Amino acid sequence: MFSKIDLEAELIESFKTVLKSDEFSFVGKLNDAIKDFYQDIKNSKILDINQINNIENLKAFLKSIKDAKIQNLKDITDTLTNNIHCISFKPLDMSKIILDSISNFKKLVSSISEQQAKSLWTCIIAFKSIDEKSFTEVIYSKLLHSQIAPMQGQSAYNSLGELLIATHGSIAFHNKQDELYKNQLAEIYCQHAQVVNTPSAIDLYKKAVALDSVKANTKLGNIYLQQSKYAQALEYLRKTKCIDDEKKAFKGLIDEMKHNPQINNRNLADEYLLHAEYYKKHSRIDDATKAYLIAIGKLEGIVKPKDYLKLSEIYTNLAKIVLPSNNNKAEYFVQATGYKELAEKFGIPQKIEQDTSVDSSRPIYDPKDVLLSGDDSGYYSDSGN
Repeated sequence: MFSKIDLEAELIESFKTVLKSDEFSFVGKLNDAIKDFYQDIKNSKILDINQINNIENLKAFLKSIKDAKIQNLKDITDTLTNNIHCISFKPLDMSKIILDSISNFKKLVSSISEQQAKSLWTCIIAFKSIDEKSFTEVIYSKLLHSQIAPMQGQSAYNSLGELLIATHGSIAFHNKQDELYKNQLAEIYCQHAQVVNTPSAIDLYKKAVALDSVKANTKLGNIYLQQSKYAQALEYLRKTKCIDDEKKAFKGLIDEMKHNPQINNRNLADEYLLHAEYYKKHSRIDDATKAYLIAIGKLEGIVKPKDYLKLSEIYTNLAKIVLPSNNNKAEYFVQATGYKELAEKFGIPQKIEQDTSVDSSRPIYDPKDVLLSGDDSGYYSDSGN
């Protein structure tokens, strides 16, 4: 004959078998609830506050299940009913199903041991629809590829940024997709910046700039341009293709520098060189050539041995950006060589090898339009700026 203990052990095993095999048991319904909730998250194409909350709720549910300290039936009941709201669209109905099922089971057995409770718990939480690893990978993919709903509240952007950073940290190295991650995190910062005051927006845009966001560089550059902080504006605009805005900021900076008694022609020449490099990078050869020539004029008016190598490099750059048919090309090479020899004569260290190759696709610019006088008064005469 079976003892009472043996009979209750058999009842427990039978209960576990029913839970695992019967789709209408509370475990089956729990699996369905999790599956539906998870599928709703995966099917959404937009990341908004509702989806963020759903992801966080599912994470919280999985964590509560994983961390649960189970010693008896009450622990099982409490853990499930206290957390079911995280993953069920009908939490009250699910709670009732769980309570009724365990209540009926308790009528059959007087008590269960801690070991039996833990075994029953293992059976209950063996979810077929989701596991922590696949959940993390799916959520990470969704965070990277979904469109971020615009103009949300600050809490939504804070939560989304924190969620993306935390999920990225838990993903295996070979699955991190760092470029997509940086782009999406930068987009979160940029959108967040649109719903806060200017000082906070600047901080957020700077975070996005650190992630190589062109949009953030553009936004920051324009904020500083509107504030007449021209040097700061140029720092960001020169990382963009916003040529007209860069020119406005540069004009403002030069006008500002000319009224500063501590600024000399060498300082102005350095700014024109930065300006020229920006335009050369974006194939604006007319502007680049003008800026180079003005820089040369300002340096040659105050030239010292320490300037020889710089002038050699400037002339070399000029020779590189004009076509062979330009009459001044040969003269630029002559000047570059002459200044290089002077630098060597005075023992100036040669920083780089001169590159005299020519890109034949460059358009012709007639340097006679700008005299080597350092006079930049007409630099913007044809720009409207």
